[in-house]
Amino acid sequence: MNLELENLNFSCQLNRTSQQIDFSWANLLGVDYKNLSIVIKTNDNQTIGNLVCDPYVSSGICSTRSYRFEPGKEYEINAKLTKIFSNFHGQRTETCSIKTSEKIFGFLFDKIQI
Repeated sequence: MNLELENLNFSCQLNRTSQQIDFSWANLLGVDYKNLSIVIKTNDNQTIGNLVCDPYVSSGICSTRSYRFEPGKEYEINAKLTKIFSNFHGQRTETCSIKTSEKIFGFLFDKIQI
């Protein structure tokens, strides 16, 4: 039995039109992956959002609802993929971050990939 999880290749980008964060990841070939959980935190470690996405729907992008992103702030996004094995749960965690621009009106956003 192969106990390794596939690379997720998780990425995030702010959608300028809807001001939501769009997430994407690699197409998973294995079976028994459970929900992909995504947590959005501020740079002072406050959680502002939790999402659960179908890990097999990478061609469709999972997006946040309209959270109140503040200008000039950085947000860390943690994605955790879980796979159920017969004796334990395997997990893969990946992280990306975004930083909003300093502009207050008409938000402009910069993408930072970690």
